[in-house]
Amino acid sequence: MNKVSGTMVVILTCLLLSYGFCATFTSFTINNGSRYTNSLKLVLSLNATASEMRFSCDKNNWTEWFNYSNTAEFTLSPKYGCSIEDGNKIIYAQVRDADGNAELNSWIVLDRTEPSKPRNLIAKRDGNSITLSWSASIDSSGIEKYLIFVEEHWKEIKNYYAHVDGNQTRWQHSASERRKYCYKILAIDKAGNSSPYSDETCVLTASTPPEIEIVLLDSEGNSRDINGTSYFSSEEVLIKVLSDVDLNTVSGYITLGSEKEGLSFTGSGKEFIATYKLKSFNGTAKVYVLAKDYLDFNSEAEKSFVVDSVKPELDLEKVVQISDRSILLKASFSTDVTKLYLRMLGKLYLFEDFSIDANTNKAYLETEVDISDAKEEIIKASLTAEDRAKNTTTLDFEIIVLLNAHEKVKDIKRLKEFIEQYLEKIRKLALVEQPEVEAKLAANSALIANIEEDIEKKRYANARSLIKKVKRSLEEIYQKRIIINIIEKLDINYQEDKEVYYSELSGYFERIPKDVKELWNSLAISREISKVEIIKDGNRYFRVVVKLTIKNLNDSSLGPFWVIEFIPKRISKTFSDVNANTVMKLRKDDPIVAIPVRELSSSDVFEVIYAGPLTESARESFQVNPDDFFIPVPTRNPSTNVNFVHVYQKPSLAPLAIALIIMASLYLFYRRVKK
Repeated sequence: MNKVSGTMVVILTCLLLSYGFCATFTSFTINNGSRYTNSLKLVLSLNATASEMRFSCDKNNWTEWFNYSNTAEFTLSPKYGCSIEDGNKIIYAQVRDADGNAELNSWIVLDRTEPSKPRNLIAKRDGNSITLSWSASIDSSGIEKYLIFVEEHWKEIKNYYAHVDGNQTRWQHSASERRKYCYKILAIDKAGNSSPYSDETCVLTASTPPEIEIVLLDSEGNSRDINGTSYFSSEEVLIKVLSDVDLNTVSGYITLGSEKEGLSFTGSGKEFIATYKLKSFNGTAKVYVLAKDYLDFNSEAEKSFVVDSVKPELDLEKVVQISDRSILLKASFSTDVTKLYLRMLGKLYLFEDFSIDANTNKAYLETEVDISDAKEEIIKASLTAEDRAKNTTTLDFEIIVLLNAHEKVKDIKRLKEFIEQYLEKIRKLALVEQPEVEAKLAANSALIANIEEDIEKKRYANARSLIKKVKRSLEEIYQKRIIINIIEKLDINYQEDKEVYYSELSGYFERIPKDVKELWNSLAISREISKVEIIKDGNRYFRVVVKLTIKNLNDSSLGPFWVIEFIPKRISKTFSDVNANTVMKLRKDDPIVAIPVRELSSSDVFEVIYAGPLTESARESFQVNPDDFFIPVPTRNPSTNVNFVHVYQKPSLAPLAIALIIMASLYLFYRRVKK
């Protein structure tokens, strides 16, 4: 009898043990298996069957026992027997259940000492390449990589980084002509510590100044060169500076006898131009030019020319746009002028009838000129006065007009609307606000209204200036816009995909409130989890955005209620990190929040969108899984006690049934033996 009783105990004990009540410990890792760290805070990963766990560095000083989880944060501290000095750290983990403990340990090397500064950085140019070499940094954990900062000087300064394996102390790259390259490097060890930057070293890939040439042209762009000497009368002359390389700035002056006057050059690349209206002067004049390239090499040049002849007076008093198709031109000139020639838009106009003002002793011409053939808004023209002696005076001028005014207004409106739609899109997809951009758009809306008023009142010059200003502003906004990409998206439909019914969740709630069941059965709730890449000001960030879609399935309205949500720690450490498109009231346990939902009519939908903070973590290391989320709980009472659960799956009753059959068989066997 005793032997049979003992056998029964053993069998029952084994059955219970095989049913999963003994603590087991199969794996324990630190920081996902990393060998080095520069932080006292560690992330521990466990795989065990247990109810509680604790940790220590010396097996004497332990943390408190706390509920078992597959992951835990542990901070190296003397109160747990841990040294916070650099070196190897062994972490002991114990788990336990009702029938005993299990223990494993793992190790990681703490290194919070920065590598030594890279020294002896040398840059050498060989043809089209520049080679860097340096003395290796020293670090106890070993150098993981070197970060090379390169600053390239030419038309603009370009900054970029290059990564070099920690075992290398040389790096080479292709170099362009007429550049200045400056370098400095730092070392990063295997624990993530960075050294100070090395001393900077620079290399120039040019040693000679640019070659420049001065070309003098008349207002029509024609050369006046005769046997090596240029001849001009009192007219507008074009002074062109040509170079064999791109120039940064060009300055200069012109001398007419004893008079000296500065020149203002405009242009880019290998060509710059200045215009100068020659005064009434007979004699030799000279142009002096100083050109500077982007490496501050200077070149000088000068060119002499002859100014001769007395020209008739000619003034262009007014050139103004008066309609979509015409401009008003008014000119005054000497009374001895017999003909005026106007060249504009490929046409030549001849005028021979003038009015004379006896008080000013000048002749006048005021006429309307058709511009309906204009293709560009900057119209170049010339007006030539010819006197009795065939001496001429020519004025070259430009008039800036506004073509297709209403279409241009429509274009900028479309661009503004596109930007507004884009802002709304990223606000909804990534909860990114851009108040400065929105303020600029509002300012541009006011300017567009001013443009429309100017066009209506035929103030074309002002309207064109404003259109240019608004277009440039909108283009700058568009160029600097925040760019977002959805790089990962997960969907959870709590009703359709997983067949979740709150009436079946009694195993997870001590008592399911009636209003929770009613609301759950009246709603269709789905979750969309998006991992968003955000490029802002040239920097790359990541954010996880969660959207809860709540739809009323009833034929009648549902009064206001609350949804209790558990925000995963992977998204936000605290409630203060959370961004949302609606009110989210923090409950007593951060980050459990109560979200108010307005009254929903039949088939009405309410969307809740929230996101964690922007992070610069590597794209691959920032993972979010559906298992991080719990079932949201709808309730009329925001203080309802909630036990959060994952997507419900009905437990299998087969193992329990088998166990009951075996126990019943053993009991019958026992009764027979007893008899």
